[in-house]
Amino acid sequence: MKKLFGFVVLSFSIITVSTAFAYSLPKDNSGAEYFYIFGPGAPATYGANKDIPDFALYIDVPQDENRDVLISVYDPSTSGRIDEIVDRDSYRSTVTEFSIYGSRLLDNKQFGAERKYARTYYNFGPYSKIQGAKVGDAYRFKLEVKTLQGNDNNLFKVKILPDTARAFSMYIPLRLLAKEGEKMYLYPEIPAGVREIDVENYDLDPDGGTSALYDPQTSKYYLIKVSNTAEWSHTIIPINSDSPRRVEYIITKGTQRNANAGFAVKDDRGNLLPIYFDVGKPQMSVIKTEPPKEVPVCNVFTFDATGSYDPADQKLSFLWDFGDGATSDKPIVTHAYEKAGNYKVTLKVTNNSGLECNSATVTQVVRANMAPNVVFSAPDIVCRGENVTFDAGATTSNAYRLSYTWDLGDGTRAEGQRITKVYDRGGRYNVVLTVDDNEGTPCSKGIFSKVIRVNSLPTANAGGDVKICLNAEQEYKVNFDGTRSSDPDGDSLTYKWDFGDGSTGVGSKVSHVYPKGGNYTARLIVDDGSGAACSSSEDTVDIRLNKAPVADAGPNLVCCVDTENIFDGSKSSDPDGDPLSYYWDFGDGAKAEGVRVKHVYTKPGTYNVTLMAKDSSGAECGSSVDSFVATVHAKPVPVIKTR
Repeated sequence: MKKLFGFVVLSFSIITVSTAFAYSLPKDNSGAEYFYIFGPGAPATYGANKDIPDFALYIDVPQDENRDVLISVYDPSTSGRIDEIVDRDSYRSTVTEFSIYGSRLLDNKQFGAERKYARTYYNFGPYSKIQGAKVGDAYRFKLEVKTLQGNDNNLFKVKILPDTARAFSMYIPLRLLAKEGEKMYLYPEIPAGVREIDVENYDLDPDGGTSALYDPQTSKYYLIKVSNTAEWSHTIIPINSDSPRRVEYIITKGTQRNANAGFAVKDDRGNLLPIYFDVGKPQMSVIKTEPPKEVPVCNVFTFDATGSYDPADQKLSFLWDFGDGATSDKPIVTHAYEKAGNYKVTLKVTNNSGLECNSATVTQVVRANMAPNVVFSAPDIVCRGENVTFDAGATTSNAYRLSYTWDLGDGTRAEGQRITKVYDRGGRYNVVLTVDDNEGTPCSKGIFSKVIRVNSLPTANAGGDVKICLNAEQEYKVNFDGTRSSDPDGDSLTYKWDFGDGSTGVGSKVSHVYPKGGNYTARLIVDDGSGAACSSSEDTVDIRLNKAPVADAGPNLVCCVDTENIFDGSKSSDPDGDPLSYYWDFGDGAKAEGVRVKHVYTKPGTYNVTLMAKDSSGAECGSSVDSFVATVHAKPVPVIKTR
């Protein structure tokens, strides 16, 4: 007896290299026609990938290339016929932003539904190669594509000049070709020292297509698992790379009319690997062969009794008992076991003689195996530094001994059914659990993955404390600036202010007019919008607003010595309504405190009388001074002279 496998028909074709002055991506070499990117409001059932919402294409120009760099985008708007409209009620609502980076941001432009950009190229550049970022022996440019609003699927392609430039991406979203059976090719580059790779695809269900990986160094094909709608699949492949090389990722179109799929490859440390659109110069003339179509199935067997015979050459009949309650009377039969386990298969062969020796039986034990049904629970979002629990207790399998291996997405691994992890950096981490039933079959391993977001606490910065002295006619206006607030993950922040007087405001920079002077504590709350427990933080700023009081010491004074005089500062005032303290200096060395005081000059003369009116704010402008002149006369001295 043998397991059921299909026959493989090999076909051959030769890769040729374009010698044109410019080349188009993804079509040239790879065969696919368009990249795609969905608006942020698109449903995942259409193929929108919330885990990787943006697309980046890296372009390396050789340092000995003298021609300028031109990056052209075909049909960048959503007005073209190739674009997919998700909701007719919000017709062509997606806005897409294309940005070109070199050593800095060189250009960016937003496209909506403008018809003038439909089915035509928009050119970025030309740029001198030295405007790129120097990376090794090349100058690197980056085309970054993201959607700002809407729910449509924007399909586009890119033309690059000169043709010596090489392009790659870490994640490639493709609109698959239209016809069933058509092939598309991608070329992941494997660095030296990698033991195994994780080949991932997104939303590539069987109706959309199937894929395989071919390693030209070993001449081996590896079938890649299909993925469910809006989910990732993971296929671990041993690679043992002694030196850098590119392998061939082959996608075969299925029956679905409009199929979208995303592709990525990681090394054994969880690092994303570059995926190119050609095989590379060292291997330009490799021969492609078609991969086998079958997927490893360990619970389906074909049982063949045609080797049975009767010595008298009498006609035989057959009866199979598959050990699970099912039977068959066909000489060749395929049977699928619904549960894993050991089954005793019995074949009874009977001739038509009618004698007691007309039948014989034979038995054989087969082992049916099915991959564990892997699931695990984990929160969708956690905080940096928080203990995260991953629990695979809901994983099911008929095997008795399961091994659990976790790839936690940050280069670390763990073993066990239930583990805890602390992430020390914010970001999105694709956590992959591989469960092995240790049966040693091609179906022994099951894989499940989930992306969790690790959020970092933002830092609110409301600015420094504010002390403002105002003129009497000025309003109590304060400008607040929270732009020094930051988020380690680069998330956009929202800003909410509580001004401390019952009023509130929003925005990174705001102004507020207080009803009166005084001391206030304003509070800024920033939020990164993640919804995590660590999504917001706050900062406070002390506000001291004051207007100087107006001291009024009264009019000039003319008086006599040894006469009690009353000094009245009651006409002094404070614009803020603060209570005032009064400090008198009578100019003769005497001082007094109070709004109305008395003083007697004992000597005639002219004295400068000063009143300081001081409020309770403690501000620099918390006092003012007024003065007047006191002229003090003495009685005349009569003198009588006689002669």
